[in-house]
Amino acid sequence: MVCRLSVLGLIDKSRNWSAARSLAPLLLLCSCAGDTTRWAPPPMHQAPPQGQRVIERTDKDTGIVLRRWTIRYAPDGRAFQDGPEWLYWSDGTMRAERNWVEGEPVGRWRSFHPSGSLHMYVSHGPEPSNMAFFFEDGTVSAQGLALRGVKQGEWAHFHPDGSLSHRGFYERGMKQGAWTHHYPGGALAKRGNYLDGRMDGAWQRWKPEPPTWTSAWWPAESGLAESVPKESN
Repeated sequence: MVCRLSVLGLIDKSRNWSAARSLAPLLLLCSCAGDTTRWAPPPMHQAPPQGQRVIERTDKDTGIVLRRWTIRYAPDGRAFQDGPEWLYWSDGTMRAERNWVEGEPVGRWRSFHPSGSLHMYVSHGPEPSNMAFFFEDGTVSAQGLALRGVKQGEWAHFHPDGSLSHRGFYERGMKQGAWTHHYPGGALAKRGNYLDGRMDGAWQRWKPEPPTWTSAWWPAESGLAESVPKESN
């Protein structure tokens, strides 16, 4: 208001109407600056959402639902995944089913191959529980213990023919300590230690198991890699 009166005083003293026209924008600016609350919308105070809400994510081209899950809102406005969750392949077949309570995995979780056969199952709880993975034909590809879906403890992995592929221990999802690896059929391939998921130190390695005794051309001593002594059982 003071700025507006000052400009009007200048115009009145000058009696120069051309100057008044040039000062008109300044007058408008000062009149607006004097009371900005009229030009800004009042702040909106919205209460935080309450209860549960089911959310879906769909394929933008086909409209097929790819994921459906439930969110629960706490009184302070925080959101947790709470309740069942379903994931689907692009053709609409089930990909995975899960359960949550306040953002924590609970109960049975399962996932499926595109063909519909079981890919993985685990039952979540306060202690490590059994977890298993399967090839598409239903044979076991890996099994062991897991805590909250993370591998923990002893695990065994298998080749598609059912023979042992590798065996050892996991800590928080990373390979730790002594592990053995095997060729399809079970012959020892290598043995050594892991540290935080990476091979550590010296490893012993073996060539593939030699053919049967009928293949006389196979040198017996070549069954082991060079400089690796054969150990007794």
